[in-house]
Amino acid sequence: MDLGADDYIPKPFSPRELVSRIKAVLRRAEASAPAIRSEVAVDKDLCINFEQRKVIVRGQEVRLRPTEYRLLYQLVTNAGRLLTYEIMLSRVWGP
Repeated sequence: MDLGADDYIPKPFSPRELVSRIKAVLRRAEASAPAIRSEVAVDKDLCINFEQRKVIVRGQEVRLRPTEYRLLYQLVTNAGRLLTYEIMLSRVWGP
């Protein structure tokens, strides 16, 4: 726990309890997501305006398909956070 763990389950434990605890941690992680600004300058070459859905690379607007834009949005708004395969599938491609 001192090294950064959120929870501990002593053995023996049921798979149902493990799944419930994992879902609880994921809910807390999603609830604490930081608010995203309308415009993000990733670096000197990349700027993203989320309100206007524009991506600017080296001064040129890049047109993204809807799925590409949703994927970029998820990656930028969750930078530094671990997203599971299932979360990415549901957020980008839908249920």
